[in-house]
Amino acid sequence: MLALGLQVLLVMAVQAHNPYQVANKLDLRPTIMRILSHVRYMLLQLPIRQEVAAAHLRDLHHILGQCGIHFWLIEGTALGAVREGRVIPTDTDIDIGIRSEDRPTLERRALPLLQRRGFVVWKRAPHLISIVKSHLCVDMMCARPGGHCIDMPCDQYLPLVRPDQLQRVRMYGLEFWAPPIAYLERVYGQDWRTPRHQWKPTYRSE
Repeated sequence: MLALGLQVLLVMAVQAHNPYQVANKLDLRPTIMRILSHVRYMLLQLPIRQEVAAAHLRDLHHILGQCGIHFWLIEGTALGAVREGRVIPTDTDIDIGIRSEDRPTLERRALPLLQRRGFVVWKRAPHLISIVKSHLCVDMMCARPGGHCIDMPCDQYLPLVRPDQLQRVRMYGLEFWAPPIAYLERVYGQDWRTPRHQWKPTYRSE
């Protein structure tokens, strides 16, 4: 318990010095919810509840679609959708990508609607907006030329997520866009179809 407490304090310290933290420093909800998410999925390594993941993705599908924002699944969310038709239980969040030109619409229209659904915005960065609800975070990466897109330079990533490269995948009764096999092979290796221990650097096992 002492070790867990120390790790929680460390997370709090990092959040306090995060230059991209939510502007309203008096609202502690984003930090508290982010810490609870970190404890649940990173420290205790509890599985993601599929009903929570499904609800998050349904909200994203409905609201971003309503606002005319094209998005696609990335990272472990794309891997789980293509390989298993679900969010991988041992993942730690949900990851999606959007076009940089859609960010103003995301900020102006979609985020207020997501907040009405109970999501809290906990981080805004030039390349990323993170929201959290029910202890499960959603990272929305805004791909832009010349930037860095998590696993690779955006100039290498963007050709892989052109509309003509994306594939349709079905998950939780809805259809989503996901990157092609070439993306999964680039990020997770040729054996991405096989769940394995330490399937990605800095990530825990599947």
